Amino acid sequence: MNTLRIRNGFVFGFLQNCENMDNLHNYMNSHQQEFENLNQDAFDLIRVMSNLDEIEAPTLKKKGAVSMCKAIDDMIKAGEERGIQKGIQLGIQLVQNVLKLKSQNIPDGMIAQECSISLSQVQEITSILAS
Repeated sequence: MNTLRIRNGFVFGFLQNCENMDNLHNYMNSHQQEFENLNQDAFDLIRVMSNLDEIEAPTLKKKGAVSMCKAIDDMIKAGEERGIQKGIQLGIQLVQNVLKLKSQNIPDGMIAQECSISLSQVQEITSILAS
């Protein structure tokens, strides 16, 4: 019974910290041993209660335990990859907008304002494309 209570404490601690990745990271680091060996039920409870559907259950370890640390790391890596791809798309759209406005002979200052970037960034984009 004590083991169940301890594990529930870690589950609730996870849930209390899951809104802030820095807090969650610190909490998991301070309880790494426990999160490396969660039972499947605790893992499933965390996954459902924290709305982290993208966490895939890692392969079960010995005695039916799973590593929540690995699952979170995998989720973070996938999120970072999505963020990188989104950043690339936004960068391409920005360059396209700058070029479109430049081709319409819009002054650099107005392009900067329209695209929500600095004048030096407009000049940097146009100089790279001009060379």
